[in-house]
Amino acid sequence: MTKIYKKYQAVKDDLAMLVKSLASSGKYLLPPERELAVALESSRMTLRKALEELIADGLVRREGRKNEIVNSPGLLRNCGKILFVASGVQAAFHLHALERLWLNFAPMAKLQGADISLLLTDSTTSFNLIKAQLRQADVVLISPFSCNVPRDELLAYLKELETQKLVIALTEYYSGTLKNIVSLDNYAAGEMAAEALVKAGYRKVFLTGYDLVENSIDKSFINRIAGFSNVLKEHGLLRKNSIRLVERTAGEYGIKCREAINQAAASGDDAVFLYSDESIQMIVADLCASWAVPDRFGIVALNGSGDSLRNIPPVSCVSHATLGVAGALMNVLADFSLKRLVLPVNLLVKPELYDKGTIRKLLRTGSQESGVRMKPKTGNHNFSSSGATYCQQY
Repeated sequence: MTKIYKKYQAVKDDLAMLVKSLASSGKYLLPPERELAVALESSRMTLRKALEELIADGLVRREGRKNEIVNSPGLLRNCGKILFVASGVQAAFHLHALERLWLNFAPMAKLQGADISLLLTDSTTSFNLIKAQLRQADVVLISPFSCNVPRDELLAYLKELETQKLVIALTEYYSGTLKNIVSLDNYAAGEMAAEALVKAGYRKVFLTGYDLVENSIDKSFINRIAGFSNVLKEHGLLRKNSIRLVERTAGEYGIKCREAINQAAASGDDAVFLYSDESIQMIVADLCASWAVPDRFGIVALNGSGDSLRNIPPVSCVSHATLGVAGALMNVLADFSLKRLVLPVNLLVKPELYDKGTIRKLLRTGSQESGVRMKPKTGNHNFSSSGATYCQQY
């Protein structure tokens, strides 16, 4: 007797209902195709076509021969206790970028069953208190933080900790100290800013920000400067004064940056990359009021505090890749939960350029794709961002 199968649309509808039913019960894997075909009264060919559509819709993700339910509430339950560590006091973060990451990442993780909590510390926080919290966690997501012990002692403890549990650095502050990192690609951020200004026709371009480079273990700012400088060098535009850092003095940083930019514009420079948008309202006030922007002078900032987009007028900026980093973390934790995570984890998330009118329209059009790339093991950063869809799954 000839087997009568359901038509395609009926199979797809039934499969979608099954996915939702399994997700609501905390399951994160679909049965094998052979079992699914029998249960849904479908041919294997029709079932595969329906699966492909659900994958395209973002409901299912294929991993080898397994089909995973993307938004299952139980996907991250096997991670254990996840602790997000940052610098701050009570509920107030010291770094806006890390606060944005927490506010985007934590709800996503909780929806998929994660047991996640936040630990904010400052220079008065007891190291014993921090160690007690870290001991209880199974996964530690860590950004720069301080406590009442010297930095060297703190870093030594973190290196020992990562031999006992999964520790993931969220910034390049820990580059060279911790093995696992999921972070904004700061080198790409510098590259993107320089490329945008050069393509827009500016020729006397420079970078400014506070001077944290000398004797700093934080590679974030160093890599932004390196990416920016190398693009200018490739175009023959790198000068002795292309990098103009100012001392970070309490209450005077914005004033010093504004003075540096005003002097540069008066002497013939035509564009700047502010590698942090802290105090940007003060820094760009004179330039924006003079109507020199963008025809005679271009401005791009790194959107770390969010003040770039709140400025009047909004300042063109390179994003901090917050959603990309959050999505990459979700995928790493999903792999950890499913016991298939391959260590070390080295993921740098490429930012995007937000053109808000403080640079001239780009002379050459080109797509600015965001994505995730593997962190290079050497100083060579010249390769493409493979895995551009990696953090679009969530």
